[in-house]
Amino acid sequence: MNEEINKLIKKAYSIQKEKNLVEKEINKLKERLTELKEMVTIEKEATKNPKNIDKKFIEQRLKKSRYKDAICDLHVRLQYELNRLFNTNDVSTFDLLSEPRMKDFLNEDEIDDMHALRKCRNGFQHPKDKRDITYSEKIIREWCVVVEKLGGISCESRSEN
Repeated sequence: MNEEINKLIKKAYSIQKEKNLVEKEINKLKERLTELKEMVTIEKEATKNPKNIDKKFIEQRLKKSRYKDAICDLHVRLQYELNRLFNTNDVSTFDLLSEPRMKDFLNEDEIDDMHALRKCRNGFQHPKDKRDITYSEKIIREWCVVVEKLGGISCESRSEN
């Protein structure tokens, strides 16, 4: 009889352990869902008027330590400017940054910086165990300067190149 009780206790312990693991995974999924909802909200709001995402706007985000918001907003503005310059829609940021004509607008270092911005934003959207790109206020400000540079290029100057 004691042997059967011990087996039941072990089984109950095992079930409790599995339950704890499942609950832990469910909590991770809930956290991830919350993060995704936040990202969607940030980008949805940013796409309403991407031209307003300028240096001043990004500085406000940084003053409030809203780095993820600043990065996502800058990415939306980057997409907007690339689509405007190349007269495209629904082309990935990667493809537009990889376009050979990109060198008409930005130097190699600036293009690399925009790829870093893209990768950083994608790290929020599609997280892996470790983020490949690190960021700081200084780096975000540097990205902002490059995005602002793209925003200052007129479509007329584009067609002359």
